[in-house]
Amino acid sequence: MKWDAKSLILMQLLLAAICALWFRQPVVPPIDSREGLPLDAAVFLRNADLFEILTLDPGGNVAIFDDRNRIRETVEHFAVIGKSEIGDASTRNALIDAMDQSVRESQPQTSASFSPRYAIRAGYGNQIVALIISFEGGQFDLISHGQIRHGTVSASARKFFDAFAAAHGMAMAPQVNTAQ
Repeated sequence: MKWDAKSLILMQLLLAAICALWFRQPVVPPIDSREGLPLDAAVFLRNADLFEILTLDPGGNVAIFDDRNRIRETVEHFAVIGKSEIGDASTRNALIDAMDQSVRESQPQTSASFSPRYAIRAGYGNQIVALIISFEGGQFDLISHGQIRHGTVSASARKFFDAFAAAHGMAMAPQVNTAQ
């Protein structure tokens, strides 16, 4: 089949339009830190059936398999190195409140580094919400409904998260001293 120039241009435009629609990412505004955690995320976290605190290897870009040829658990592209499920509502609320306060206290300027050491993963029904937290970089990602929203976070909640992880015997990546 031979294409004339006009048909070829139309096919290229159609293909370009399909690719643009297929691969486009929704535009999601950053989280306004003055308001703390977004209300929809905070309500979801407080009412979740499953609520986990995860410690992460901040190196990212991990291999799919561990050293024993098992599939490695990850959040986004960060390896999970420790995990604790929290069923107690008061502990869960204390962690959410600490994170909310840390977001409110944050400054809009962040480090170029995103090296998350913690994540909160919560599930309710068939929905999952994840907060990936880089206290060292002053940033977090909120992943819900197929969208990633970015926000800023102060280091104030880091001690609370560190104490929780230590009290629950969770493996942790070595800490890096920061100015925050």
